[in-house]
Amino acid sequence: MSRVRVYELAKEAGMASKVLAEKLIGLGYDIKGHSSTVDDDTAMKIRTEVLQNSESELVEKRIDAEKSGGPTVIRRRSTVIRRRPKKEPEEETSTFKSAFAPPPTEEKLYEPIISMTDYEVMDSTWGKPLKINRTETAFSVREQWVYPNNKYLYFEDGYLVSISSSR
Repeated sequence: MSRVRVYELAKEAGMASKVLAEKLIGLGYDIKGHSSTVDDDTAMKIRTEVLQNSESELVEKRIDAEKSGGPTVIRRRSTVIRRRPKKEPEEETSTFKSAFAPPPTEEKLYEPIISMTDYEVMDSTWGKPLKINRTETAFSVREQWVYPNNKYLYFEDGYLVSISSSR
């Protein structure tokens, strides 16, 4: 059977470990501080009874007059316990790599635009080029795609950076 530390339980609940330790001591649990350990059964009991029931609590701390040398003071502060919502799996909304690319369609209805990937351009109205001139340097890969009617597309590292066409 494994053991769980009180500060780990406090972290799960999103509250200060010292506050949880004081609360558990007040409820009669056999702990001495925030780094004390409890067994799995006790940890489950704390999770269900103590941590699930409180959204916020009022913490009262009495400061004795003998220790401070003055009148008895009661400090009150509200501790709000916020739990993070469970993350839902994100659905992939787009298969395109570029944020500026048009949505996928069955027909090729869109023209190439800057920042498209080479795959997106293949799916555009321009389609597959007649010829690809490729230049590789130590820092990047550049391509020139040649189309009929003096149309050219220039790619850098797989992204469209320039469009050249004569009208």
